[in-house]
Amino acid sequence: MKLKTLTFIVLASVATLTGCEDKTSVEWYTAHHDDMLKKYEECYISHTWEAEDCYHAKTALHREMNKPGVLTTYKAIVEKANKLRQLAPVADLN
Repeated sequence: MKLKTLTFIVLASVATLTGCEDKTSVEWYTAHHDDMLKKYEECYISHTWEAEDCYHAKTALHREMNKPGVLTTYKAIVEKANKLRQLAPVADLN
């Protein structure tokens, strides 16, 4: 019984580790523009550049800025974020 359990754990671990694609690398975001732009927008609006995946999405975006559709979408993200910031309530510090 213990041998079957141990075998299952080892096989599941190997399958998990070999089947994983690093979805937060700069190269992955460079190859997947839609995901790159979605993550960039999320990070841009929430100001979470310290997170590794946000940094990678930002780096990939700067590398891919001259590709079709990337610059246009980037400008739309910035415009949307600016509108959201204008609508956000300002704290009354008095």
